[in-house]
Amino acid sequence: MTGIIYALISKISKEPFYVGCTQYSAAFRLQAHISKSKRGSERVYQYIRAYNIDFDIEVLQKISFTDNEQLLKAELKWIKRLMRQGFLLQNGNKTKATSKVRGNAYGHNVRIPTKEHDIIKDYIKSHPKYNMGGFMAEATIEKIQKETNDSKENH
Repeated sequence: MTGIIYALISKISKEPFYVGCTQYSAAFRLQAHISKSKRGSERVYQYIRAYNIDFDIEVLQKISFTDNEQLLKAELKWIKRLMRQGFLLQNGNKTKATSKVRGNAYGHNVRIPTKEHDIIKDYIKSHPKYNMGGFMAEATIEKIQKETNDSKENH
């Protein structure tokens, strides 16, 4: 099977604010996100409505995989990579006891190790001046990126 890892990108700032994976086309996923952004309760859709974000989709990676776990692991690698670059992503996951659960492309739940998602949660907690109840203003994303670049120059 083949799939893609993609990012939703703000048309204004040209920065990613969400990373996802799918077995469908990028165009199909973009339309689904646009539709869900009007009423969806997930963090990413609340963020889109709160800041009236006009967005597009960008394919980050095409991947061949044998099971959904491989696709989800590739998605997590991209989430970590972009967060290390200073982007605060609006990815949110449902929790169940000690494991995090994320719906796969077919709507089934696949368990992801808690440790993987705790990395993301820890990043948000460690940057409280940028965390506004789970939402980020685009100007603030630019500040994070600038600080990340400044700290790289100082090392």
